[in-house]
Amino acid sequence: MGRLDEIDFLGSLYDLDGLACTDSRFKTARGDIVQHWVNNPLDWPDDWVFEDSRFQLTDGPDEVLLAFLARLVHPQVQPDIDQSSRRVEELNRLLGPDGWILRAFDFLSGRPIYQAVSTQATGPIVSLPLAARRSWAG
Repeated sequence: MGRLDEIDFLGSLYDLDGLACTDSRFKTARGDIVQHWVNNPLDWPDDWVFEDSRFQLTDGPDEVLLAFLARLVHPQVQPDIDQSSRRVEELNRLLGPDGWILRAFDFLSGRPIYQAVSTQATGPIVSLPLAARRSWAG
């Protein structure tokens, strides 16, 4: 997560002490994450946060995922402006078909801070050869 570890990164977006724990030995999500990701990193797969329903990244409101993505490229998380810019370009390529982009709205120490904004959908990521498609109707 750049400069921030996972706990600090997630703590900047979620109340980790207010979220439920999936392990009965702990009281909050913070304890759960420390145990299963920090202390025992093999307990959970690398992409665990996307599958964890507490964070609503897979099936929650668009705004939750968009805030997460914008935070990934925040100067406090990703201080390298070139790396941040490349990530924003790639994310915008993926978000564009759904009518979203990350756009700079402010600066911190000369580095852009991004937020998600609605835009005209750009169409599919991969263009299909429409003339070669078969009809399902026969």
